[in-house]
Amino acid sequence: MGADAEPWRKPLKSYFVYILASHPRTLDIGMTSDLEGRIYQHKRGTYGGFTTKYHVNQLVYYEEYADPRDATARERQLKGWRRDKKTALIEGSNPGWHDLSNGWGMKGKMSSGWLAQLELDPSAPQCLRSGGHVCC
Repeated sequence: MGADAEPWRKPLKSYFVYILASHPRTLDIGMTSDLEGRIYQHKRGTYGGFTTKYHVNQLVYYEEYADPRDATARERQLKGWRRDKKTALIEGSNPGWHDLSNGWGMKGKMSSGWLAQLELDPSAPQCLRSGGHVCC
C-alpha cells in the first residue's frame, strides 16, 4: 500500500537535540522539530533569551531522533553533564568547533532538504554522511 492508500498516516518527523556555541565557547543546548528554522532564529537573534544576549548561535553538534520523548530525555541528560563532558562530545565529531550551519543560506528560511543534500555531499563532514542518528 502506498501513502495515498493511508492518508491518515502522518509523515515521519524528526526531532533534534543541538548544541550551540559562541566565539568564547559559551554553550547552549536545545531541542526542536525544525532544526533549520531554529538555527535561523538563533542566527537572526529573534529567538531571544540567553542565546541572543550572549550571541550563542553557532551550531557545533546535533543528534536526530524519531521520537520526541527520546529527544527530550537526551536534551535533559546533556544539560545535566559537566562542561568537560559536553566539550568531549562536541570534539569527538567536530574537533574544530566549526559552525555546521555555515553555507545553509540565510535568505529567509533555509532550503528544505539540506540534510539529505549534505549526506550525499562528499565535502560534508563524515559524521553527516554516516547515515546514523548522531551527527556533528
